[in-house]
Amino acid sequence: MRGSGRVRELLSMARRLLRGERVGGGGYELECLREALGELRRKFPGKPESWLMRAAVRSFYVRRLGERSWLVEGIRELGDAYRAYRVYLSSSDGRYFCSCFTTSFGHARRRRVCTHIAAVIVWRSMQRLLAPYLKERP
Repeated sequence: MRGSGRVRELLSMARRLLRGERVGGGGYELECLREALGELRRKFPGKPESWLMRAAVRSFYVRRLGERSWLVEGIRELGDAYRAYRVYLSSSDGRYFCSCFTTSFGHARRRRVCTHIAAVIVWRSMQRLLAPYLKERP
């Protein structure tokens, strides 16, 4: 689990990005994150800003496990009860599944798309958007 200072800092940055405000430091990484969040917003138009912010913060704590599986580190400040959550992408129907679906209130999270899954979606978008920049590095 991560420290609350870092989480607050990331939440603030995500809020500014979502509102189109300038974020100190700039750079292509932040512009890619801004674009990834825009894609997420378009994919889930009814979701509130807080949901998008949580997804943005969680995206910093995603680790790829396999071609269709990821580990999202738990963040106590965002209400996580577990150290980590596994997210899978089904090869049969292309739907995501999160291990939080098997915990308390998992049935509600399954219906509404949890922010662990949203974080993986942002992370995957970031990987795609950053790829051209990473190829340019010596």
